[in-house]
Amino acid sequence: TFIFIVDVLHVLKSYSLKFQESTATVIGKEILRLSILRELSSLKTINGPLLQNVIKNARCLKNNIWKPCSSADMDMYVFKILFNGDFTVFTKHDQRSSSKWTELQTLRIKLIDALLNEINSYFPEGTYEMFDVFLPSNLPTIAANIKEYSTNINKVAIRFGYITSVTASQFNKVLASILMNEKNQFCILRKNNDPVEFWSYFMSSAVVEWENDVLHLLKISLTIPVGSADIERGFSVMNYVNTEKRYSLTKEHIEDIVRINVNGPALENFDALAYALRWRVEGHIDTNDARNERKKTN
Repeated sequence: TFIFIVDVLHVLKSYSLKFQESTATVIGKEILRLSILRELSSLKTINGPLLQNVIKNARCLKNNIWKPCSSADMDMYVFKILFNGDFTVFTKHDQRSSSKWTELQTLRIKLIDALLNEINSYFPEGTYEMFDVFLPSNLPTIAANIKEYSTNINKVAIRFGYITSVTASQFNKVLASILMNEKNQFCILRKNNDPVEFWSYFMSSAVVEWENDVLHLLKISLTIPVGSADIERGFSVMNYVNTEKRYSLTKEHIEDIVRINVNGPALENFDALAYALRWRVEGHIDTNDARNERKKTN
């Protein structure tokens, strides 16, 4: 039972990490929600990798002979498991044959059902599905299909209090503009299926015509956090920045530094020379200037 629970926790851990990625958005997360439900449901009838390994190395005493056994056999017979090179024997207890003993075969179904109900209460059906209208791989590649597809934005519009007829019309114009003016780049980025990369490119394109309402809905969908991990990550970065030795930092400076740490380029991609030259040109002081010669700068 303990090993079965650990298998369940491994599934939860793997999906939790996917949901907590720093670049995660709510767009495209419906597939993860469905995947975790399917994978947990499968554990009702299929043993997880850890439990499979235990059963593979287990032997049950049947008719005074040690034989390979199943998880159900472990509820009925004395069994032994290979652990660190030695067999550990689990003798049969009277309670295992009584009505008080809950067999793993029965317990696993009850536990998984309870867990699925809890997950569904956190993420009801449709929680993430509405945002998949902005998933690049879902977007139409033929102009004739754009108008019908644009109505899929209605659920997002209703969720955030926008007029559906207006946003659908605006979304139609935006997609048509992208296909007309950026066809090649559209196909390349659509294949990559990265919502952030895809929409960031077209939002900065000078040839794509954007409408205010649909642009705002898209920005909400790209920036709304999947969970609390982003907020917790921000506080962790701030604690590294705002130390006792840097007590004179203003709130504005702290925010700027944290923002750069969280969203800025990787260190190996940062062009320090360009910023150093700009610093000199703007008349700022050098680090080796004498203290009494320094002047205030804006």
